[in-house]
Amino acid sequence: ILSPVDGFSFLTEFDEESDTSARIIIFSEDLVGSKPTIGGKSMEISSEDIVHHNSNILDILVIRVSVGSHLVSLSKSDQIFLRQG
Repeated sequence: ILSPVDGFSFLTEFDEESDTSARIIIFSEDLVGSKPTIGGKSMEISSEDIVHHNSNILDILVIRVSVGSHLVSLSKSDQIFLRQG
């Protein structure tokens, strides 16, 4: 079962050409099989989507999104572990 989310952040970057991008980063012990939903769009997380921390204890999920407000939730087996908006 998915452990509680250990960390969540929203990063925005601006480059020299005024192009903007943002990333949502979620940390947890077991994200594989979980389902993030961002602005009504969802996907199931596979092991290929995960970046492992140096200690291999935490899974890290990085999702690129457009800059702006986003309603974000993370669930697994119909249990919601994160809702941020």
